[in-house]
Parts: sequence; structure tokens; C-alpha cells
Amino acid sequence: MPGVGAQRAVPLRDAHRTHANFRIRVKGNYAELKALVAELDVGRQVVFTGFVPDEELCRLYNTCAVFVMASLDEGFGLPAIEAMSCGRPVIVSYGNSLEELVGDAGLTVNPHNVEELAAAIDRIFSCEDLRRSLAERAVQRASEFSWGTAARQLLEVFEQTRARPTR
Repeated sequence: MPGVGAQRAVPLRDAHRTHANFRIRVKGNYAELKALVAELDVGRQVVFTGFVPDEELCRLYNTCAVFVMASLDEGFGLPAIEAMSCGRPVIVSYGNSLEELVGDAGLTVNPHNVEELAAAIDRIFSCEDLRRSLAERAVQRASEFSWGTAARQLLEVFEQTRARPTR
């Protein structure tokens, strides 16, 4: 009988069975996740990449069907923007910065609800119109983020701060 973690991950395994070419690439090494992959016997479908150089990361973004970042606690979420800039549909967790970052250019899920995550993945794989629409919106949304824009906004903050009277 599968452990609790494996039972929670069964919807993801089932999503793979529905979509035969479904592969998961995990950036990094996670012992607990590797054990779960072994327990579910899905090792052929899950690849742990370890460190990924920028050139390879760009290739991975450009060849993925969907980018998933179901993080429990996230800072800015640069990988989601990078995937969106490559025209990839994204699924991110809500309740942190990712939801605001992605806006309506991606799907949001409860990161504690594996069934919801599996359903979102299935929706993107099953609906060409949704996949195309999310990809188009992703590129548009990602274009709103750039180092130039960030620098201009920071300069505005500095100027506003300098213009305030000191106490």
C-alpha cells in the first residue's frame, strides 16, 4: 500500500496515464520526491535534472508543454516569468507572489491540493484553445517585466524619497 505522500500524488500519476507523453522534469535534487517517484513506479516519467545551466534552462522552457511552479513559499518567481517569456502556459500556486506575478496569464492552484494540480495540468493538455490563449497571454504578461522597467521604478522611488522633506 502506498504511503501518504504517494496516495496524495496518485492524481499526478493518473494524469500521466491519460497523457502518454507526459514527462516531468524537476530542477534540483529532492530525496523525499525521489523516494515518492520510486514508490509510485514512475521513474521513467520523472527526470531530476540537478543544476541546469542557463542555455539548457532556456531549451527546457522552450520545449515544455506546461511550466508548473506549485511552490508553498515563493519570493519573486523569476522562473515563471522566464517560462512565460518563452510562450509557455504556466500553472502556479496561489497564496503567494506567484498569483499576482502571473495574473490572468496562467492557471493558479492550491499547492496543497494535488487533485487540483492534476486537473489543471489535464485542462492544459486537453484543451488546445486554452493552451494557445495562455501562451499568448504569458508572452504579453512577461513583457511587462524587465530589468529596465525595474530600474526606472527604483529610480522613481529614490526621487520621491529625495523630494520628501526631512524631519
